[in-house]
Amino acid sequence: MSNGIRISIAAACLALPLSAGCVSLDEFNQLMISLRFCKIDLSDSLAQARELQGQVDELNRTTRQMQSEYDVIFAAYQEMQTDLNDQKDQNAALTLQLADSRSRADKLAEDLKGTQTKLASAQKDLETLKDKLQAQEKQMQAQEKESQAKIAGLQSDLAGLSDRNKKLAAELETLTKKTAELDQQLAAKEKQNRALIDKLDVETATRKEVEGRLALTTDLAGRYETLNKALMVRVTELEQQVRDLKAKTAGASADAGQKEKPRDINGLITTVKDNLAAVNVGKRHGLAAGQRLTIYRADKFLGYLKIDQLTDDLASGIISDSQGEIVAGDKITSDLAEKVKTALAEPAAK
Repeated sequence: MSNGIRISIAAACLALPLSAGCVSLDEFNQLMISLRFCKIDLSDSLAQARELQGQVDELNRTTRQMQSEYDVIFAAYQEMQTDLNDQKDQNAALTLQLADSRSRADKLAEDLKGTQTKLASAQKDLETLKDKLQAQEKQMQAQEKESQAKIAGLQSDLAGLSDRNKKLAAELETLTKKTAELDQQLAAKEKQNRALIDKLDVETATRKEVEGRLALTTDLAGRYETLNKALMVRVTELEQQVRDLKAKTAGASADAGQKEKPRDINGLITTVKDNLAAVNVGKRHGLAAGQRLTIYRADKFLGYLKIDQLTDDLASGIISDSQGEIVAGDKITSDLAEKVKTALAEPAAK
C-alpha cells in the first residue's frame, strides 16, 4: 500500500468520529494517536519524496555519464575515420569496431531516452505527491483546531461527570446502609428457617415412626386374617378343655384352695421394624397393654418387648434394653400365673 493511500485512509478514519458531534475521552485519545500516526506517515512520505528526488539526480548523473561515454565513443569514431586512411591493412577490424561503436551509441541513445521518460514521470509523481501532502497538511490543521474545540467540550463534560460521581457516591452509601439492614433481616429469617427445619425434622421422625407402626399394623392385619380360622378351631378346643377342667375342679372339693403351678405364655416374634416388633400371641393368651415380655434366642437374653397394641391373637410393642439384633423367629415369654388363675376361676364361677 502506498503512503498516499495510507494517509488518505487515516484521514478518513479521523473524520468519522469528528463528524459524530461528540466524542468520549477514549475516542479523543484514539484521535490523538491517529493524528500522530498521520504525522509519522507524512514524514515517511517526505522521506520517500527526498529519496525519489535523489533517484532523479542519480538518473541525471547517469545520463551525463552516458552522454560523456557517447562523446568519447564518437571521438573514437572520428579518430578511427582518420586512422582508416593511414591503416588500410586494418580496415576490416576497424569497420567492425565502428559498427560496434555505432550499436553502443544507438543503445546508449535509447537508454538515455528511456531515462529521460522515467525522469519526467518521476517529476510528475513528485509534483502530485507534493500537492497531496499540502492538502493533507491543511486538513490536519483544520482537524487539530476542531480537536482543540472538542477538548474544551470534553473538559466541561468531565466537570459535570465529577459532580455526578459525587451524587452516585452518596447514593452508594445509602444503598450500603440499606444492604446492612437487609442482611440483618435475612439473618433473622435464616434463624426462623432453621427453627422451622428443626421442627420439620422432628415431625419427619414422628411421621416415619407412624409409618413404621402403620406398616406393622398392616402386616398384623394380614396375619390376623390368616390366623383367624385356625384360632376359631383352637377356641373350640379350649372351650372343651375348660369344660373338662370345670368338671375336675367340681369333683375335687378338698383341693379347691390349692394353687396350681402357673403356666408361661410362649410365642414368636413375627415382624421387626426399627424398634417395633409384632408377636403371634394376644389377648386370648393373657397379654395386656403395658405388659413386658422377655425376648430370647436359645439361652441368650436379647431384650424386652413392651406391649402397646394388641388383638385377641396378635400384639405389637416397643423393644427396649436390646442386647443384640432381634429378628423374626426369636422367642418371647412371660409369667402368666395370674392370668391362668383367672381363667380357672371364671368357669368355676359360672
